[in-house]
Amino acid sequence: MKRPLFVIAVIVLSGVICGIRETGFIMKIAAAAVPPAVLMYLRSGGSMEKRDAPLFLSVFTGGKVIPAKYSGILAALLIAFFFSAGLLRGAAVSYRYHSAGCAAFFENYKATNPGQFDYSLYLKSQGISSSEEYERRKNGAGPDEPLFYGLQCFRSACEAVFDSCLNETDAGVYKAVVLGNKSDMDVRVRDLYQDAGIAHLLAVSGLHVSVIGSGLYGLLRKKTDKRKAAIVSSAVLLLYMLMTGASGSVVRAVTMLILSMAAAVCGRSYDMRTSLSLSAAVLMLWRPYQVLTGGFQLSFGAVAAITLVSETAIHKIELLRENAGRKGGISKRIRRRNRLPLPVRTVIMGMGIQLVTLPVILYHYFQFPVYGVLLNLIVIPLMTIVLCSGLAVLAAGFLAGIVQLLIPMPVILSLTIPAAAPGHYILKFYRFAAAESLKLPFSSVCPGRPEVWQILLYYLLLWAALCGFLGGRMRRRKELPVRCKALLLSVILSSCLLRHFERGGFSVTVLDVGQGDGIAVHNAGRWFLIDGGSSGRSSVGEDILEPFFFPAVSGIWT
Repeated sequence: MKRPLFVIAVIVLSGVICGIRETGFIMKIAAAAVPPAVLMYLRSGGSMEKRDAPLFLSVFTGGKVIPAKYSGILAALLIAFFFSAGLLRGAAVSYRYHSAGCAAFFENYKATNPGQFDYSLYLKSQGISSSEEYERRKNGAGPDEPLFYGLQCFRSACEAVFDSCLNETDAGVYKAVVLGNKSDMDVRVRDLYQDAGIAHLLAVSGLHVSVIGSGLYGLLRKKTDKRKAAIVSSAVLLLYMLMTGASGSVVRAVTMLILSMAAAVCGRSYDMRTSLSLSAAVLMLWRPYQVLTGGFQLSFGAVAAITLVSETAIHKIELLRENAGRKGGISKRIRRRNRLPLPVRTVIMGMGIQLVTLPVILYHYFQFPVYGVLLNLIVIPLMTIVLCSGLAVLAAGFLAGIVQLLIPMPVILSLTIPAAAPGHYILKFYRFAAAESLKLPFSSVCPGRPEVWQILLYYLLLWAALCGFLGGRMRRRKELPVRCKALLLSVILSSCLLRHFERGGFSVTVLDVGQGDGIAVHNAGRWFLIDGGSSGRSSVGEDILEPFFFPAVSGIWT
């Protein structure tokens, strides 16, 4: 077993899911089936070694291999330990959140309509369980917390630089991209990014952390050794994580980047699956309710898709090309001529991410941008320039503050013009590309919200299709296009399972819209809305009506 941490993270995840009360019955059953399935996999030998269980246990015994006759029992005990750790942690946090005091607090933020965003669940994922803690997070840290207060002041100074050096639209985007503050963003821009499928660019995630951390580490390596550069870079990354709010995607990205620098310092090879597993286990045990949020699922799902699906598929295709028609043994060395071109690798990466995250996107957002995959292939490479442009604007702005007594302010502020120009025009191109993609025919499809059993069945069929595509030895190169067509057909058929199926018959739903009736009547495939307005609540259409109808009405193309 080459990656025991990955197995442990999966087991801890299953325990956390079983321990949280909010998870459904089907999800609990599926999670409870994971430990026996893992044990059966280890005892059957997996896919690489004849006996995975002894090798799995050797990681915890300092390299000493356990005899096969004892490995089954010891592996079962070890799996039970990690499952119990996740189960107890999830159950303990869930019990505290459902106590009388916390339940009364969460009742004020609970979703009162079907499909509506559950703000109470978001508060649980952030570890907020009381009005005092909520107000403290909302108002920010005080002087009695010097570290957080200092980070808050620095963040406010950075926001002031963006406000003074950029136009309102660009400043709002840079605050979200660099500082993790979306409150000042133009709502129209945010909705445009969301509808086009590039909203992930507005969240501080792996790309942003990689540019800052790797850039700083590379600069320090020119002046000092690996160890000192890694320590300073890791400290800066941890402070940056705290300043931006320590969301699940930021914690994952920072943890993985720190582990990659630690591997470089120790002279060890970096394994993405191991670092992903460690960051997931840490986050799940720290804040178990993160597993129920869309940000956690999309962030970890995208990276898992890259390392488990896309990279595996690319390596297998290259091996198939290398060994096609080969007589004798199978070669594991891939020659340059059989390597896939970079554009093909990029497309496979994007398709793998889309296949894995598709159910998550539909479950949380109810619709899918058809051209989002192609659009991301264009906009993601340009995001590095946007980040560097934003950091350059901050550097020029702080330089103006330092030397403003010696040099007139307009002279220094003029330095921000060349620094902000690349980012400004790229952001302008983003808005143009997103708007034009939405004008194309069938730019968005709304299958509705799938049920949990549909998502589980989709992943099961996807796993079977990938095993059929990657399994076995290809005798001739002509077999590769045939396998690709079979995989594409399987994926299309599996995706059809995610469509929401409307219930027949007659139903009446009374929505909580405040001052108004809000009666939704469904009969024979038609919907009727009676008095959907409200004089006591704002944004009823956006916050209540759309979340109710989008998951329930499927098959809408725009």
